[in-house]
Amino acid sequence: MTRLSFERWMDNQPLREAAEKFSAEAESFLAVKNSSNTEDRIAARTHWQSLSAQYWDVLAALVDAQAEGSPEELRFDRQERLFIDFGYVDDDLTPASSEIKEILNPRISPGLFQYYHFSDFIAEAYAMIMEKPVTPPLSGFSLEGKVTEMDRQLDALTGRIKIIMPVALTSQGALPFEAESLLSDLCDNIKPYTETAMRTRKYREAPEKERQEMAVRHR
Repeated sequence: MTRLSFERWMDNQPLREAAEKFSAEAESFLAVKNSSNTEDRIAARTHWQSLSAQYWDVLAALVDAQAEGSPEELRFDRQERLFIDFGYVDDDLTPASSEIKEILNPRISPGLFQYYHFSDFIAEAYAMIMEKPVTPPLSGFSLEGKVTEMDRQLDALTGRIKIIMPVALTSQGALPFEAESLLSDLCDNIKPYTETAMRTRKYREAPEKERQEMAVRHR
């Protein structure tokens, strides 16, 4: 029985052999998995450790199969992503929550760090190494999408500030023209502050003089 196989790569011998070896080890593990015998429990642990190491062999063969011919991007299918991202094979070998297949494409909010599934990271690393167009992560926003979403959030924040701050400032004794001046400065500096605080690509790649100006506005 071949417990692990990748249908679209059945003609790829290195991957097929790696998957068959993994499957044979899996059967040996399952044969002693639930035994209460001490020797079987030791054998089960040994088989599991071997499976953990063989995961990387299968992964390397899978990436090599994908990268053959230098395609413009690496796109893993659903089964491949379950294996790469979660180590999922089937419910006998790797029992998992029924929701595991539903969390392959979460809409992760943009933030200081880009969150990836492992398959997203591999696809992006391939693109950078091979000088190909960067593949947007399936688990989050593309670079363009992230910028658009952050702009939307900052615009919404600016709108709330314009409503709340005048009332707050005048209630503390600020004159109308003082409140207006402070509000104008605050709104003008929200985006430079965000660029600097989050060390965005724009900030990191800006000329030194421009970075210094952004940093001053950040303070």
